[in-house]
Parts: sequence; C-alpha cells; structure tokens
Amino acid sequence: MMKKKVALVLVLLFLGLTPVTARAQAIAPTFESSVGRGNSYQEVIFITGRPVVLTGTLDIREGRPRGDRVDNRYTFKLENKQEGIRLNRTLTLTTNWRQEGRQILRETTVSRFRETVIAGDDRYQVNDSGYQFNFSSITDSHPGVDYFSGNWFGRKVYDKNRGEGKVVVTQSGETVGHASPWGEVENRKVVITIEGEFVREEGEAAVPWLGTVREEASFTRKQEMTYVANEPTAISFSGGYLVTTTGEDILAYEYDLPKWNEDGEPVGRQRGSATLYAATPLGQERLPVPAFRDIRGHWAQEPVEQMASLGILEPTGLYFAPGLPMLRGEFARALAQAGGMEVKVEEEQLFPDVPPEHPYAPYINALAREGVVEGARYNRFQPQEAATRAQAAVMAVKLLGLERLAPVPPYSLPYLDDQQIPLWARDAIYVAGEMGLLEPDSFGRIRPQATITRAEAAAFLERLVTFLREGMVREYQERLLNYS
Repeated sequence: MMKKKVALVLVLLFLGLTPVTARAQAIAPTFESSVGRGNSYQEVIFITGRPVVLTGTLDIREGRPRGDRVDNRYTFKLENKQEGIRLNRTLTLTTNWRQEGRQILRETTVSRFRETVIAGDDRYQVNDSGYQFNFSSITDSHPGVDYFSGNWFGRKVYDKNRGEGKVVVTQSGETVGHASPWGEVENRKVVITIEGEFVREEGEAAVPWLGTVREEASFTRKQEMTYVANEPTAISFSGGYLVTTTGEDILAYEYDLPKWNEDGEPVGRQRGSATLYAATPLGQERLPVPAFRDIRGHWAQEPVEQMASLGILEPTGLYFAPGLPMLRGEFARALAQAGGMEVKVEEEQLFPDVPPEHPYAPYINALAREGVVEGARYNRFQPQEAATRAQAAVMAVKLLGLERLAPVPPYSLPYLDDQQIPLWARDAIYVAGEMGLLEPDSFGRIRPQATITRAEAAAFLERLVTFLREGMVREYQERLLNYS
C-alpha cells in the first residue's frame, strides 16, 4: 500500500500520460468541462448556444514511452437522450518532457483529433485542422510529495452542417495541485469564449453570437482510515482499520450566452451557473492491528496502532515500549515509509556507520540521496542514537519540500524555549508548527533538543500522514477553489 506507484489512479483516468516520476498531474485530456471517470463521465458543451450536460464513457489507451515522449489515445462516447444530442470524439495527445534537477517540464500537444456532435438535425464537425491544443507544466518532485502547476490554451472550430455556420471555442486555463501516496488534488481555473455564426435560411446573412463561460474545477483522490470493530465477543481479535480511497470531482461554472427565440434569433442574454459533482469509490483495504500489550489505555494508543497497521512503524513483537527513545535509524525507516518512498538494497555505503547489511540502510540511503537526512560528526549517521524533536521536524519538512514556507530571518517563534532552538532547525520547526506536526507541551515549550519517545514519534508520524491525507487536500480545495 505504501509503495509509490508508476501512475496514480487519478492520473490514469484523467491524464493518461506516462509520468517520468512516480507521480504526475491530472489535467483532463481535453479542455472540455467535465467530471467523472471511465464509465461514469460527464461533460458540458456550449456549442448549441446553451449548456448541455452529456454523459457516457471515456476510454484511454496509453502508449508506450519512447525516450522522453509518449502518445496516448482518448475515445469519448457521450449523449443526452432527453435533448437528442450525441458526441463522438477521438484524439491523440503527444507529450514530451525533460528533467532539470527536481523539476520535470512537460509539453503536450494534439497530433490527431476528430469530433462529431449530432444535435437534432444539426451536425457539428471538427477535424485535425480545426483543433489546437498546448499544455505546459512543471512538476517539482520531492520525496514525499510532488507539486505541479501548468497552463494551457485550446481552440476548436466546428463546422455546422457543412457550411451553414461555424462555432469557435477558445479556452485558456491554469492548473495547480499536488500528489502524494495519501491523496492528491488538482484545481483548475478556466475561461472559455464561444463565437458562433448560424445561417437561418439559405441566402441569408449569418447571425453572429458570442458567449463566455468561467469555471473552477477540482479533481481529488483522498483516503479515510476508520476502525472497524468485530461484533462477536468470541473472536481472537477485536477489529482492524479500514482504508477507503475515493475520487471526488467538482465542476462549478458560470455562463453568459445568447437567448434565442423560436426563429433562431438572439433576443437577449441568458446567464446562470451550475455545479457538477461526481464521487467514485476507488478501493478499500483492511489492515491488521498489532496487539501491543503495553499501549492499552496509553495516550498514544491510537496513533501507535494506526502507524503500525500501515507499516510505518514496525509491527513486531508484543511490546511497543512507548516511553523509550525513538532511534535515528528507526525514525528514518518510518519516515521513508510515510513518504511512500521506494527503497532498495544497495552495495554502496553512504555513511561509515551504516553498512549495506544494516537493517535500516535502504531507508537511510534513500533519504540521504534525496537530501532529507545528513551525516553528523565525521559524516556518521548514528542510527543507534536517539532522535530529537528538532531532528524529526527537519526530516519531515524536507520530506515534504516545504522549507521555503518559513519567513525570512530573523524571526521569533511562539515558544517559551524559542532561544533553545538551534539555527539549523528554526525554519523546519516553524513550518512543522504551522502544519500541526510539532506541538508544544502544556508549558508552551517545544523542547527541540529533547529526545523524541517512540510514543511521541508515533503521534508525530500520525499527524504527518493526516496532514497529507486531509490537511493538504483541504488546503488546495478551500483556499484555491473557495468551496466547502
């Protein structure tokens, strides 16, 4: 469950682009207004002069990457039976990418396109020459989270009934989002302009019309973790955690279009707004709960059991020892698991005190190669030394790639022991505090140099996972889309 996947569900269903890294953004494959996935796909079209919601299927055929390029094919079959409107669309998008440090730059263009819309007796047709599309994006990849933003421009020219008129749909938009093993969000803001010319009768001049649409959209994959108790008492275990993954799509749009009379003449304006929503269950996974005997009734029982169930903490033995120090090697393993990092056994030795056969060597080396951890004195990692609260904060913030959120120094922190925070940890402790990862004690002290106990580490990691699962998703949804 914790392993990074080559492509996340949302990516597969909305983008279809084979990513360079394990995560990639999920832009819809065309610039239509849409929600849903696969066999539950909805799209709004405006080419008839009014908004019409179509439903149907979207089939994605992913191509095999060739170097730094991939071609993917999309097939849409949609209709609105009540309105008597059908849409068939096929297109191929070509994506090229290059990597510069942590950042991946992608350029997507259309190589083949064909679309037909049947609306009653009218037929709207677009082919290759009538379609333009360009999407440019940057993905900033970090060990625990990928962040991305991009912009696109699209233009389609529909021919109505082979010369009876045309409709030109132009769209520009921007997208921003993130993806982690625990959730992902992509937000879009889009402006659409529709320019039409309809011929009412043969020999008459075409009637021009103009419409605009503004939309905000959110594509989300999120997880929920709940405890499910077993009903019978005569059973060997009390219950377990259930992880439910859900896809959620929201599209809100406002339109300003012509109002038509019975003769097909524009006689004013029609304005309105609507919201489309789609929720898709993506899977469930039941997890075991370790039977630690020394945490029953402990304040950290729930985070310990959750983190052990997820494999972030090692669920071995009957005792967890919540009051003992969390060792640096143990914390490195847990943090790599929480970030969903791929680790591998390797022969190269990065630290003199972490030989390849060390049980935590794959995790420590993976974090070191990403710049999350560094050696101490004489470049030693000291895996058997107790981790401190400051070290935990620094590692977690580097895992997320959020060091830049700290203010420009000098600045003070709202803790009684502010002066005891080492300079190398100040930015991380500030960010960790803002994210709710590191909390002061009842006296208002953050205790940066204190050893982090195994119970405290479990709570810290649980808050980290919760931030990725809920806090990050909420941040992107509420602040950028302004909906609740």
